[in-house]
Amino acid sequence: MADILLVYPAPEEFKERRFGFSLDLLYIASLLKQAGHKIVNYLDYSIDSFEPDKFRQNVDKADVVILEFDTFPLKRAMNIPHGQQLVDLITSKDHSSSIKGRL
Repeated sequence: MADILLVYPAPEEFKERRFGFSLDLLYIASLLKQAGHKIVNYLDYSIDSFEPDKFRQNVDKADVVILEFDTFPLKRAMNIPHGQQLVDLITSKDHSSSIKGRL
């Protein structure tokens, strides 16, 4: 079974702090756990500050990284630009050797 990291990237614009985590990722986490997978961490950058080294350490512990991209206009705020930055960091030349084949 896979070790899975769930990540909610920071939204494009700052809004009031929201309550709780992404329901989509929590539903996914529940289904993955029922299937026998392990959730190694849940990173929510809409409420937590981004620390690149900590993020890399979490990625290194995971077999699979799941990012939730908000694209629906009625949601809080789109997070595609920050999500793309995380993808770029994961696949960057200096880090890709430790996670090659995981994406």
